[in-house]
Amino acid sequence: MLSSAPKGSANRVILLGVTSYLSLGFLRGLASQLVSDGWEVHVVSAPVPSDEQPFAVPGVVLHEVEMAREPSPLADLRSLADWNVLLKEVRPDVVMAGTPKAALLGMLSSAAARVPVRIYQIRGLRLETANGLQRKVLGALEKLTVLLSTERLAVSRSLAERYYALGLASRTCKPITVLGRGSSKGVNVERFAAGEDYERLRGEARQRWGVEGGVPVIGYVGRIHEDKGLRELDEASRLLAAQGFDHRVVVIGRSEGSGLEELLARNPNVILAGRSDAVENEYPGMDIFCLPTHREGFPNVVLEASAAGLPVVTTDATGAVDSIEDGRTGLLYRTGDSAHLAKALGWLLRHPEDTTRMGRAGHAFVAEDYDQAAVTEAVASWLEGIQ
Repeated sequence: MLSSAPKGSANRVILLGVTSYLSLGFLRGLASQLVSDGWEVHVVSAPVPSDEQPFAVPGVVLHEVEMAREPSPLADLRSLADWNVLLKEVRPDVVMAGTPKAALLGMLSSAAARVPVRIYQIRGLRLETANGLQRKVLGALEKLTVLLSTERLAVSRSLAERYYALGLASRTCKPITVLGRGSSKGVNVERFAAGEDYERLRGEARQRWGVEGGVPVIGYVGRIHEDKGLRELDEASRLLAAQGFDHRVVVIGRSEGSGLEELLARNPNVILAGRSDAVENEYPGMDIFCLPTHREGFPNVVLEASAAGLPVVTTDATGAVDSIEDGRTGLLYRTGDSAHLAKALGWLLRHPEDTTRMGRAGHAFVAEDYDQAAVTEAVASWLEGIQ
């Protein structure tokens, strides 16, 4: 556990928590804004591997606590003990934790330590893709996390509504806050906007992927995981090929060992491009962006793709449904329905003028409602108002 917390500060102290180091990117902008606003800011996550980029934000202290993403009673008890030690050291006025394990551990330890403000930042609902006993256990843990929190902040309206529908929170005694139109962190619109280098970046991306000529590219960015709906995307691609659509599906992201890579590799129209540390250079090579997800909190990659001027095809799943305006910035299709997905993608492939129109509308949509600075400021202002 790393520690260099300043002592004797009169500023309000906040501890921001996520489970995996992969989620630290969600906290970077907010942590920096809070430092500027005069907070003493601490961040906690599972350890960052030595071969990954460190989380370095001026004025922010990073603490590392081992946290297993999957339920593991013995490991979780050790993690809870580490959280208790951390809270005694940091003495926060506010604990704000998101992602299931960090949120549960953070709310348990901060409630025991009588931290006055305990915020559960609801970033997604894992139980939506679980079944049987696992779903019941996850539901019970969600209820406990909500119960122990003093405030609940969801990243999308549909996610809040799903919590109410499942009885995980109450509109009256445990209401959920959604700021503006939601978003996990917003998007730096300028970073992803198509600029003077668009044609060069488009050519370089397509050359990296081995895509020749004007073959249209359907892009995906994200984890290679069952919950992301890549089996349906594979099936939809095969249906499109059978209908005579020449296309390529470029999948960008890290494998999570589910066997999906082997499935996708057998599709001659799928290109597994691996992980990218500069996704802003990948979107220009695409013509359509597709996120066939089964569940989300709020998919930031959709906002990135829209900021880059791409039309988006995504599902009507929780979280994803908030990320586009159906028919204006992209198309929604029924979650898990590969034939319906192929129909939506095929329509866009047949109507390039409409894809251009939707891409432009998507850029305006993101710039108006999801600019990162505005989203960050909204959360920071909300935090200032909580006593």
